[in-house]
Amino acid sequence: MKHQLYSAYGAARALERDRQTIERVTRDLVPDAHEKGQPRWRLARIVEALNAKAARAKPDPDISHDLQAKFDELEAQHDAIQNAPTLEDRRSLARSFFRFLAEVESAMRADGKRGGEDPRLTGLRCAEHTRLYVATLRHALGWNFDEAWREFMKADPRMREDV
Repeated sequence: MKHQLYSAYGAARALERDRQTIERVTRDLVPDAHEKGQPRWRLARIVEALNAKAARAKPDPDISHDLQAKFDELEAQHDAIQNAPTLEDRRSLARSFFRFLAEVESAMRADGKRGGEDPRLTGLRCAEHTRLYVATLRHALGWNFDEAWREFMKADPRMREDV
């Protein structure tokens, strides 16, 4: 049995969807055939691609909303440091930011454990997250990476003996 093949435009009309949506979905979909040099797909394959795209767009029910709130706050504090008017202000904000960054890293580790993630993977993910935040601030703070990392380590309660 021969299947009817559709262009992106034809599929958009048949499915009553926006043509640009269908074109985005079919962009990486290997055509089933070509007619007059134009790609054509089975409608079922286009629907599968649309469903896969919709599944990827749905929020993950396992995402911790508390952790997401911490990420949002982290971004806000990061931006505040970048936009502070003086080096002294930026460094002062950075010291409290580094304490919060350590707290977020601990929350990420707890979330990874809760989700059953391999602890080594969690550790790598958290370390890279922290390293990137420290590295991106070093220029705004007038420090090299080692100096910025030292300041983070001083602010991290897990590293301080007096806590």
